[in-house]
Amino acid sequence: MLADSLLLEDWTSVRGRLGLPAHIVTWLDEREAKVRTAMANPTGEAKRFVDAVVGSLGSPTTNAPSTPAQAVHDFYALINGKEFGAAWNRISSRYRSSLHENYGGWVDGFRSTQSVEVVAVSIVTQSADTATVAFTMVSHDDDGAGGTVGKTFQGTWDVVLTDGVWGLDKPHIRQVGG
Repeated sequence: MLADSLLLEDWTSVRGRLGLPAHIVTWLDEREAKVRTAMANPTGEAKRFVDAVVGSLGSPTTNAPSTPAQAVHDFYALINGKEFGAAWNRISSRYRSSLHENYGGWVDGFRSTQSVEVVAVSIVTQSADTATVAFTMVSHDDDGAGGTVGKTFQGTWDVVLTDGVWGLDKPHIRQVGG
């Protein structure tokens, strides 16, 4: 536990020197109390929170998708695996800005989601640094009464290439079943 306390104190003293984007520093600062609580009792929701923080610190270029279609597929695979931090890193800074950099609110949108699977994906158009990717996805969500409800979504993602990494930039999605 002493090492954990020193780790957080070290974070407090060096966060400005890490060169992290301001929105990441702000996000981490806002959650420091949750991290302290999670470290004292790393079970259940607290453990999931710690896992999400660790995942969000990973490099967005780690296992970067090689095609726009792979970017869309991987994004939903990460959500399916509850790797929300890594999924957040796969969306463009412009789209994160449209969400007001509200990572917690974005993750909360998946609160009832039990699983997500992309069942079809294809590139509609592609240039050197942009693409439109069509997909069909099936989600299974908690129905609030102990059961699940399946939902089917179709649409497209505008995908952009930034610093050699394909990122999801703007969704155009609608529910078509369930």
